[in-house]
Amino acid sequence: MARPTEQEVGKAGLKLQAAQIFLDSRLGDFQASLLVGAPAELEMARQGAIGALEALLDARLYHHTLMMRLTGMEGEDA
Repeated sequence: MARPTEQEVGKAGLKLQAAQIFLDSRLGDFQASLLVGAPAELEMARQGAIGALEALLDARLYHHTLMMRLTGMEGEDA
C-alpha cells in the first residue's frame, strides 16, 4: 500500500475526534434514558451507543493503520 500523506493522517485524526464526540453524545442519551426508564427509549439509546462505539473503533483502527504506514512501522509489532 502507498504511504499516506500527513494530510490524510490529519483527516483521519479529525474523524477520530468526531467519532469520540459522537460516542459521548450517545452515551449521554443512554444515561438520560436510564433516568426516564422507558424501555423503548432505553433500547434505542443503547443501540445508538453501540453504533457510536463501533464507529469510534473503526476510526481508531483506520487512524492507527495510517500512522503505522506513515512512520514505516507497518507489519511490525508495536
